[in-house]
Amino acid sequence: MAGSSLPATLAGGRYVLGEPLGQGGSAVVVRARDERLGVDRAVKILAQVPDSVRATMRRRLQAEARTMARLHHPHVLTVHDVGRDGDLDYVVMDFAPGGSVGDALDRRGWLPVDEAVDDVVQVLSALEAAHAAGVVHRDVKPGNLLLDAAGRVLLADFGVALIAGEDRRTRAGAAIGSF
Repeated sequence: MAGSSLPATLAGGRYVLGEPLGQGGSAVVVRARDERLGVDRAVKILAQVPDSVRATMRRRLQAEARTMARLHHPHVLTVHDVGRDGDLDYVVMDFAPGGSVGDALDRRGWLPVDEAVDDVVQVLSALEAAHAAGVVHRDVKPGNLLLDAAGRVLLADFGVALIAGEDRRTRAGAAIGSF
């Protein structure tokens, strides 16, 4: 899904869409302005897919949003809204102006040991909170670790998470997440 094929706004004009921030196989993330609250956000928009898989992808996107929304932790990216606008399904999250840890590593190279340890401690804190809530992330990698304006790490992308009590089996030998 190319950013140019997206509408200018979502939710009746509440979210004014801006530049793409990233794209995966099933969604694109764009910067957006929440006109009602006057703040910048990131909006994850489900890719246009055949009707035969749309319902499944919609359920996964909504499950990801519910999972992230119930994890109130300073190192988990906050979800603010989930919805559908026409045939577009979306999740509205905090905007992380520092990009991803992966982007930072590409720009800067190796991190100083004390900074790397501090980042790992933040991620472990987020994972501890997720595990306490019965959530296993399953896709922790530099691209899913975002940086807020203060440089704090935020765990994002719970799209393949396992949640206690849900039956989301994985075939033996099947890859989970992205590489």
